[in-house]
Amino acid sequence: MDQLSIHLTCVHVPYTEEEKSIEVVSKYAEEKNLIAPIVLDQDYEIVTKYKIQGLPSFCLIDKEGQLIDRKMGDTGWEKILKKLEKRS
Repeated sequence: MDQLSIHLTCVHVPYTEEEKSIEVVSKYAEEKNLIAPIVLDQDYEIVTKYKIQGLPSFCLIDKEGQLIDRKMGDTGWEKILKKLEKRS
């Protein structure tokens, strides 16, 4: 990621009240070896702002917070990476 000058931030969108627990999210992140910061979107503000319609979703956002691109589904991450590689 450093080669591309980007910063990765994960956003957790809870499906249930239990998933709003920081402990539940932390345990999951630890199990999956996630080291990027995780923002908890407890009130669905990020989902609303970027019009996320499905999970997982991957968004490319510029420094000003403007959406550059969005991909959904299990292959979304690879598609975003390919777009970044083309731009560098």
